[in-house]
Parts: sequence; C-alpha cells; structure tokens
Amino acid sequence: MSGRGASVHAAPACVAALAKPGVLARVFKERVIVPTEEEALATFTALGEEHFFQRLGLALRAAKVSVGSEAVGEVLGRKKLSLLLTAGDLGPAVLKKEASVARAYLVEHISYAGGGARIGQALGRAFVGSLAVRRGPFGAELVRCSKLLAAFPGSGFSKVSLES
Repeated sequence: MSGRGASVHAAPACVAALAKPGVLARVFKERVIVPTEEEALATFTALGEEHFFQRLGLALRAAKVSVGSEAVGEVLGRKKLSLLLTAGDLGPAVLKKEASVARAYLVEHISYAGGGARIGQALGRAFVGSLAVRRGPFGAELVRCSKLLAAFPGSGFSKVSLES
C-alpha cells in the first residue's frame, strides 16, 4: 500500500464521512474494516484530547501557562491571555467566578469535564482547577484545539459561553 493515504479534517462531519461504508476501501483500493461512527468519533476525540494535553505540557515548560486562580488573575490584569481553562469538577461558585472573569476580559473560556486531576497530570501536578495560557503560538494552537474538541460529542471539553 505504498503511497496511499487519507486525510480528514478535525471536524465531526468529516470523521462521519470517513466512517461511511466503502470510503476507505476506495481510498486504499482494498477491503477495509471500518469502525462504527461512534467508535471513530470516540477514537478521534481521545487522540485530540491527548494532543491537547501534550501541547499544554509543552506550553508549561515554555513558561506560557499560569496555574491557579491567583496566577490567572495576574495574567488577566496584563491582558496577555489567550485561553482560560477550568476543571469541571470545581465548585459551582468558583466556576461562576471564573466564567465572569473570562466574560469581563473577553477571553476564550473552556471547561474540561474530565476534571482537575487530568489537567494536573498533563502538568506534572496532582490537581489543577484553572489555568491561563498566554498569547502566542501555543495559545493560538490550544484555543483552536480546545474549540474543535468542544464540538465533538463525548469530548470532555465544552466552550463556556460569553453570554452565560
């Protein structure tokens, strides 16, 4: 199968189109066993989340991430923030406060239902409730990736509306 390949956009509609019977067989010119649409979406979502958390770890090592509410507040004050990420397992009062801060500064705000333990794992910590990613290439990539993941059913990511 040398020289054969397929490319898929990171969007639920493109993944669904790939999972249709016969599509990959046509691309690879041989019989291909295709997972169900749900299995394909689950796989791509898991891979996307893993990509996001790997990049988040790199951003931390590049000193482009501030961890914790106090550090987030400092970055917000300097208006150098691309993304505010909060763990979905924070208390309702804290989540509401973070959402209002993001609204006030018109910052992209993503909540991760997978919890602060998973976010912390990516950063070498036990638990991270909130973090800020500074502007720049890492910030732009993490915003793009998190917004795409928020569009996938079953993803732990969800966009926090500026109006809520």
